[in-house]
Amino acid sequence: MIIAHSVQNWLPITQTWIYNQLRYMKSVQSIVLTYQRENLSLFPWDLIIEANNLDNILFRAIRKADINFRRYPRVFDDAIKKNKPDIFHSHFGNRAWFDLHLVQDNDLKQIVTFYGFDVGMLPAKNPIWIKRYKELFSSAEMFLCEGPYMANSLIDLGCPMEKVKVHSLGIDTKTLQYSRFSDSYYGYNQFNGRALTEKQMLSRMADFVEIDAILENGTKVRIKDDYSLTD
Repeated sequence: MIIAHSVQNWLPITQTWIYNQLRYMKSVQSIVLTYQRENLSLFPWDLIIEANNLDNILFRAIRKADINFRRYPRVFDDAIKKNKPDIFHSHFGNRAWFDLHLVQDNDLKQIVTFYGFDVGMLPAKNPIWIKRYKELFSSAEMFLCEGPYMANSLIDLGCPMEKVKVHSLGIDTKTLQYSRFSDSYYGYNQFNGRALTEKQMLSRMADFVEIDAILENGTKVRIKDDYSLTD
């Protein structure tokens, strides 16, 4: 199986989870379509198709003007015809809307992953995206999101329930160093993130409480958001 992945830039250091999605899919071949490469030393990939500078400048101008106009670089179309992917995976909902013509012109099955701002802040800030998403919802095959809160948010925007799947992101536990707690262990468990509903802080706190019950050590939980530190 061959999957074409569409990302705005390959790859910001804040989007490591996208890299992990690709490199842990051992049984498929993944190609990357992007408008700009960055951080290649951190996120190396063999098959990256990059738009030329003119296409990059034009796309950014269209996005900034926020007009209902879409075009795709010829190099993307050539890569699709050459590699013949089975699935087209758009990362972020707004990226997926811009991908629609490329997907439709090549008769591809499109999967879209939403990550947060694209389902929350973007349509709230600019309602034109509600209309654009309705077009996307009717066209793409499946929509992936990180948790049930985001799944319900997609459904509230008009996405058919049967097209929404929860696909939780994970980490490579083999890279974590294991330390055995001593009987006298006492310390903090810290959760870093913005204090938003979709971060499911109450659920994380419940996990910490369950761990504490096992350790029987009265471990404190520290929740840190962007603006304050609350114990």
